[in-house]
Amino acid sequence: MKLLTGATGTAGSFIVNEFVRRQEPVRVLVRDRAKAAALERVPTVEIVEGDMSRGDTLGPALDGVDRVLMISAPRMDMVETQNTFVDAAKAAGVQHVIKFSGLAAAQPETAFIFGRMHREIEEYLEKSGLAWTHLRPTGFMQEYLREAPSVIHQGALFFALGDVRLNPVDLVDVAKVGFRLLRDGGHEGARLPMTGPEALSMADVADRVSRATGRRVRYVPISRNDRRQTLMAHGIPHEFAEALDKQVEERLKGGAESRVDLSTHQLFNVKPTTFLEFAQRNAEAFGGRPARVAGRSEPVSLKDKTIVVTGGSRGLGLGLVQALVDQGAKVTVVARGQAGLAAVEQRLGVTVIMADITDEGAAQRILAEVHPDILVLNAGATPRMGRLDQMSWADFTTPWETDVKGGLYWMQAALNVPLAPGARVLVTSMGGARTGSPLSGGYAGAKHMLWLMAKYANGVAEQKGLGIRFQVVAPLQMIAGTGVGDAGSGAYAKAMGIEREVFLARFGVPMPPRQYGDHLVAILDDPQYTAGLAFGLKGDTGITVLEGEAA
Repeated sequence: MKLLTGATGTAGSFIVNEFVRRQEPVRVLVRDRAKAAALERVPTVEIVEGDMSRGDTLGPALDGVDRVLMISAPRMDMVETQNTFVDAAKAAGVQHVIKFSGLAAAQPETAFIFGRMHREIEEYLEKSGLAWTHLRPTGFMQEYLREAPSVIHQGALFFALGDVRLNPVDLVDVAKVGFRLLRDGGHEGARLPMTGPEALSMADVADRVSRATGRRVRYVPISRNDRRQTLMAHGIPHEFAEALDKQVEERLKGGAESRVDLSTHQLFNVKPTTFLEFAQRNAEAFGGRPARVAGRSEPVSLKDKTIVVTGGSRGLGLGLVQALVDQGAKVTVVARGQAGLAAVEQRLGVTVIMADITDEGAAQRILAEVHPDILVLNAGATPRMGRLDQMSWADFTTPWETDVKGGLYWMQAALNVPLAPGARVLVTSMGGARTGSPLSGGYAGAKHMLWLMAKYANGVAEQKGLGIRFQVVAPLQMIAGTGVGDAGSGAYAKAMGIEREVFLARFGVPMPPRQYGDHLVAILDDPQYTAGLAFGLKGDTGITVLEGEAA
């Protein structure tokens, strides 16, 4: 058995995600099981509670473990915590401990307190009699995401680093090495440095962020005292602000953090990520447009793609399933109604799963089992139509209890299972999400919330380096023959004193469910739509980019 500690922290979460992505088994030790809720239903992850600083709590976590990757939070008691864990691991019969350390541990006289702590723990581990390996990454590229507010609001990066050059590394790269070390072992007695492929000044970093976001970002040098005061003003405890100031003092001298060392990347055959690539992947987090997907100039065939469609047994969802089957896709339809599922299974030969979209466990379980290339969130409630002054709270909030609740669970599952890099999630919204829909209660607001949630999900996917893209599709007209379309058009026609057909004619050319499905197929297989965030669909105008940018 392989054990990972610190799996809910910044670095640990990248490593556990690598295990999940590759569907490899791992046990994780957490102090608070609630913080690992996203991993609860991942079948390859075993969660055990315990406190690294209390050996008497570690028995279940260490039982049957032969190798550990040891990470703990950067706290002032880190030495005591990790040394206690080393003792417990030795007593439990663990054979090999991989310490997640830091590049500063290689410098005997480092002034950075956490560098000194890492070095002290390394020395304790080396004397323990256990086989050991030290993984020593430099500063992480992800640390620059903390500066996103100043980039977005002031177009600037404020650092007390003068003209010094640093070699930040992408945690995605580090996670690949950490995964291999923990899964495969070997490299006992090795000290493995990891840096990024470039030594960059802060002006260089600002340039890379500028190029990735399409907006001018400048570097503004400030004093160490100003930086320290800014950190404390944002809630950083005094002792940590002082520690980070010592790190700045050391960085200004150059040294290991100013030199490139790709020996560990080469040893594990990991392609080093440049800062520009990192910034492009996180462009939206820095306030820019999403990065375009490289190498996608040719149409993407949906043949044999694994696709899950929620609500695919009727209405717009059924039209989409028909279009996908005609493309040769392997479709799984998720819906509540047994009769509708049986009919679509018999008619189209698709796989069907009966489940409620608001069942959080079902979302996690289905995505973990099917692991689709594409997920389409189409299911939802038909809203009760009526004026604001005539609606009960239950009627008004039904779309929030179904569409939004289900959307939250399935987007979380896509991020936490997670789906494989390159996967896409299409979230169905509506044209009224932008302007409102006075007779549909909370429906338009719920669909607007789904739109926002897709944006939030893209931010999380970028921060975690998942390579998953969330996009919104919004019909810009009511569609006859669907539950929502019939209910909405009937209510508005009645309020206006006209026939339903006359009201529907105001939208121009009809867009039946199958044509809606064809439009979604075009969004999926046409590379010009890989980068946009939201797309409107209409019978007479086809596909319109509502937000983001087409390639």
